Amino acid sequence: MVVGLVVDEATCQILHGGDAPNVPAMVATQADAEGIIPAAVDEMTEKAVGLTKLWVDEVWPTKGRIYSTQHELHWEHEGAVYHAHLDEVWSDGAVDDLKTSGRRLEERRADTDDQLTYYAWGMWAVYGIVVPRVGLDGLIWANPPSDVKLWRPDARKPWHDRQESTRTLEQIRGLADRAAFRDGVRQWADANRTHLPNGRSVAFACKDCAVKAACPAWVGFDTEEIIDVAA
Repeated sequence: MVVGLVVDEATCQILHGGDAPNVPAMVATQADAEGIIPAAVDEMTEKAVGLTKLWVDEVWPTKGRIYSTQHELHWEHEGAVYHAHLDEVWSDGAVDDLKTSGRRLEERRADTDDQLTYYAWGMWAVYGIVVPRVGLDGLIWANPPSDVKLWRPDARKPWHDRQESTRTLEQIRGLADRAAFRDGVRQWADANRTHLPNGRSVAFACKDCAVKAACPAWVGFDTEEIIDVAA
């Protein structure tokens, strides 16, 4: 967490033309705030410095003009309020999320990642635009896998794992429908002082609930008449 926070902050400073970030000092400040023992700080500093340098060398040169970093969005939908915190918004409206990790991104994650769809929803809800692109910049503190070395023989630890995708208006509206259903259930449960378990997938979680028959998360489930808003 400390490494990710520091790399986020350092890249923001660079993108906005500030002074060169003092990454070791930033790590020390964050580690002290989190009560992390000094023995762990050296390793975190090495990672934060290395990942920031990777971003400067390999990621930043591929980018366009920045519009905003750590961009806050707030909007209302079907009686619920939503918030999003976007790492990077570019001048063309594209959105990128920065990931620091010890392993590569999951295959085709950018195509299916709900977080990126959520960001696209926020941009549409607040600004009325369908973003031209969403992306993940994985800064990976590990040796590149063998398949990466085949087509990037100069790749070394740490390495940059990049994925790009798009989001259609249909995908955005689908997520908005699912969110409205979910939050409608939560509001109903709060109003009726009802315990809401973590979905129907937990075996017998709702077995003895006194209001199961009236719960909107269960209506039609037993008769297979429930509408799948994700379809």
